[in-house]
Amino acid sequence: MARRSFLRQLVALPLVGMTSWGQGTSHKSLNVMMKSAWGSDDPTKAAFPFLHGLALSEAGHSVQIFLLGEAVSLMRKSVAAAVVPVGWPPLEEALTKIVARHVQIYACGACSRARSVAQSDLDQWGAKFGSPTIFVSLVEWADRVCLSARKTSETHQTLNAIHSTTQYSVMPLLNATLCRQPELAKSSD
Repeated sequence: MARRSFLRQLVALPLVGMTSWGQGTSHKSLNVMMKSAWGSDDPTKAAFPFLHGLALSEAGHSVQIFLLGEAVSLMRKSVAAAVVPVGWPPLEEALTKIVARHVQIYACGACSRARSVAQSDLDQWGAKFGSPTIFVSLVEWADRVCLSARKTSETHQTLNAIHSTTQYSVMPLLNATLCRQPELAKSSD
């Protein structure tokens, strides 16, 4: 009995696409912050914030990207050209499109200094050095924050930092992704 009900629901799914969902309804433009620490050692994961940020921007959302750790090395043109994610063109192409769409990229200043990423590396992408203060301001600006951390501990540290510095609570989704929504605001004591 339960199986029939489930199968009926599955059969109805294609029909749902022909109703209001498929009619191109307008959507609210969101402010989305992408944060990543993935570098050239995993080209596909390194490219995700740029590819997803580009798709979000093309869909009419405002996007800003914050890089830290190994991800700051992606700001070097030679590294961006060498990073080729599985099934996608080289990262350099996505970065060029991101620049054309005026998506702001920040590279952690301390992480950049530790990896010899220079101002000239950032200038070619219109990127800027970031700081913890800028990171917090981006979190406060964003309707949604998408995190891509190298370790679960990095995700928890970021979640705790966001939670302690903003008026919003956070809700972890899909392991290392976080969604922060204003309607989840903490009550003020």
